[in-house]
Amino acid sequence: MTTLPFFDWSTELEELVELLYECQIVAPVDWVEWANDNDNLDDYDIGTASPTDLVRYVTSVARADRFNEGTLAEYVKTGDFSAALLRLADLAS
Repeated sequence: MTTLPFFDWSTELEELVELLYECQIVAPVDWVEWANDNDNLDDYDIGTASPTDLVRYVTSVARADRFNEGTLAEYVKTGDFSAALLRLADLAS
């Protein structure tokens, strides 16, 4: 039997996700339906998204990681996840 190792998050990424849940940025939304309506999150236009859609985007990426380990880390690596958080912070101020 061959087994693959679990994806190992960094301490910083774990702390970020905990903070996002505490601040309710990862929110109880129907993220599966929203993600399906926005076919490809890789091409999502973060620059024009509303605060509500940015929360849905962040939630979709964070929760998708539960089904496909490493998804969140990949979006962090490309800069898309950070861009969404920075835009959300900008809109909130």
